[in-house]
Amino acid sequence: MGTVNQHANISGYFLFLSTLIMLFVSCGNDDNGTVVTSIPVENTAPSIQNQDFTVAEGIADADAIGTVMATDADNDALSFSITQNDNDLFAITEGGELSLTDSASLDFETAESHTITVEVTDGTDTASATVTINVTDVNENTAPVIENQDFTVAEDISDTDAIGTVAATDADNDALTYSISQNDNDLLPSPKAASFLWPRVPPSISRPPPNIPLPWRLTTAQTRPRPPLPSTSPT
Repeated sequence: MGTVNQHANISGYFLFLSTLIMLFVSCGNDDNGTVVTSIPVENTAPSIQNQDFTVAEGIADADAIGTVMATDADNDALSFSITQNDNDLFAITEGGELSLTDSASLDFETAESHTITVEVTDGTDTASATVTINVTDVNENTAPVIENQDFTVAEDISDTDAIGTVAATDADNDALTYSISQNDNDLLPSPKAASFLWPRVPPSISRPPPNIPLPWRLTTAQTRPRPPLPSTSPT
């Protein structure tokens, strides 16, 4: 009897085990009866290299400096951010477009380059790189400013008397030179020195030509160089 019971127990054990195996396989089958096996895929971190950009110092905060590039072996969507800025001068979009922050500006005389750290993520892993922004100099010369001006002189002024001094200013404190670009009957030569004006009156003429209203009034304007005036011979 003991032997029969022992065989019965073993048979029952194998039957139970077979049933479990069948249930496991059945649960793992899809609708087509194919066994589905799920294998975890390991994510690959994105790759980003150090990059340089060159911009003029006069760039506006609305202008793009450039686009930071990165790659991902899994073709995951990438997102960019700045983890180390330089005086909060720079901003970056999630797509990697680099620009200045609002109201920020660059100055070549202050810094010829700036270095920041940009991080890229695929949502799981991150990578970072150094981005250098090189700044080029821009000629910041400001044009001189000259206003319309009047001078009043007596009709018998001689050609050795100064009519007056034309005034102009320059924000850069540059040395200024003057010339006459439009004359009136060639009455005035180009300034002999600085901005002084003298009348061009021949020795035999004691007063300006009659077509010049009296008192004689001179209005000046910003000028450009002109060819030398021909000399006037006495009549």
